[in-house]
Amino acid sequence: MSSYLPVALALLGPAIAGVIAVHVASRTRLAGLQSWKRETKRAIYDRFLSHAQRLLIECEARNPRGGGPAEGGPEALHEAYRSFFEVYASLQTVAKLEVVDAARVYAYRLQELEMQTVGGRSVLDRTTFDIVARLVREARHDVIDGMRRDLDVGESAAPSKLYNPFTGTGLERPYAERLAAQLEAARQAADRARPGWGSGGADTPA
Repeated sequence: MSSYLPVALALLGPAIAGVIAVHVASRTRLAGLQSWKRETKRAIYDRFLSHAQRLLIECEARNPRGGGPAEGGPEALHEAYRSFFEVYASLQTVAKLEVVDAARVYAYRLQELEMQTVGGRSVLDRTTFDIVARLVREARHDVIDGMRRDLDVGESAAPSKLYNPFTGTGLERPYAERLAAQLEAARQAADRARPGWGSGGADTPA
């Protein structure tokens, strides 16, 4: 029986090598696919955040509560709105559910801000513009945190809700007091427009 062993090994050798080659090729293709999916997500996430920020900037340049003259005319705002919601649809096809949910909150808040800007059929009164704009920024940080987890970048990068960039300097206290005054003024304006809305609750920024 042992005389057949060399022959058997000679026959099995190419077969084993073929199986190994197929396995290696399969793992290589899988690694390539995972890399492609990751880079595709990165590109879409980058576009989503960039277009969202552009839409926020265009809205704030036309703040109905006292924004200055905006460059580019109404077509610039329309283009920013269109571009954002185009990439929002793309994000929903590749992102994990956590990112999709956070992006939906972000998108709806931006949509509310845009409708207040153009005087469209906004759900909230236009006097809530400043509060909505602040909540848009909070939503952006939630989206970024979800993206970071999805891409295995690292832990949360979100600042505190009342982040003070002048902590440790002589401007720390004046900045905190002025920020608190601005938030209180925005709450009072919202409360005058819709009694009880700005005085507390989940929709009021901390």
